[in-house]
Amino acid sequence: MGYQTVANDQGTPHNLSSFKFAIDHAYVYGADLQQATDADFDEPWINTRNIAFFAESGVSGNLRILTSGSRGAAFEAFLLQGGATVSLINCQIGNNSNRWTPYSTMQTRPLSGVYVGPSVGSTVFVGGMNGWIANSSYANASVNGNLQDYGIILGTGASTSAYTVYGTDLYGNNAAKVGQQTGGGTGATVLIPN
Repeated sequence: MGYQTVANDQGTPHNLSSFKFAIDHAYVYGADLQQATDADFDEPWINTRNIAFFAESGVSGNLRILTSGSRGAAFEAFLLQGGATVSLINCQIGNNSNRWTPYSTMQTRPLSGVYVGPSVGSTVFVGGMNGWIANSSYANASVNGNLQDYGIILGTGASTSAYTVYGTDLYGNNAAKVGQQTGGGTGATVLIPN
């Protein structure tokens, strides 16, 4: 774990603001926001073996991430499960070839740059690149049993109108720029093809 937030001793989530921090070689999560309100991150650079940035369901209010260069290796770079309004602005976020064994077999989702869970109010992507990959060596059923890679995955039950993209380059590995998870596993349906 590189960066973790929880509520204070009175149980009140923190308002967070951070400028230019870097996390490298974290094993599970580079940043894990368990509880927070109105979090603002400017230029976080996060590289990790599993998930670079995890906003859990305890995150409320506005979450803004500006100019981030982040990658996750076994899973998505950004796993968003909380936040009323999430803004990802001029970020370069993706995964990096899924080279390592996943930390937990319970974390089975389609490979993507960003996963948007059903409890997230809305997500706006502005500029940058999303879902880029270092190589496509994992496009093979023997690695994580998953042939598909997406720029954005909407979780099972997430509204297809809950995200907006303005000028963001989306990359998927021969499958889709945007997909929706089906059944809570690694399967997905294509929403926006490559």
